[in-house]
Amino acid sequence: MLVLKFEKGWYEGRAVAESIKTLCWKFMTGARPFSIDLNETKAQNLLIENFKKVIGHRKNFFTLIGSDFAENEQLPVELMNIRKLSKDERISIYKTERLEKQKNGTQIRQRKIKKMDQNQFCCNHISTSIGCNLINPENKV
Repeated sequence: MLVLKFEKGWYEGRAVAESIKTLCWKFMTGARPFSIDLNETKAQNLLIENFKKVIGHRKNFFTLIGSDFAENEQLPVELMNIRKLSKDERISIYKTERLEKQKNGTQIRQRKIKKMDQNQFCCNHISTSIGCNLINPENKV
């Protein structure tokens, strides 16, 4: 039972992490709801508010980490530094740091899955051959 709770907490933690990562990218690039026209304090408050919503929707994870949330001064300065760049610079950073890394990660996972599929095929073929030999040891058809 403890393993199931840990596993559920891990999956909820991953979901929260991915949601927060997406919110941070939206914040840095000025995407909705973090319009680049918002002043710094309003944008940061909106980001914290969205963090709270994401974590609040994951009750098991929420109880695991507690109710203390970061305040504006605890947000990484890099978030604001990227947000202050020109639109073209923000897009460039998004393409290289988000899209390219996501694409590379997907390609790595696809190669691992293909390798596992090949291994599974070999295992199935070998076990089928062994099974046939056990059923018909003299290979009479």
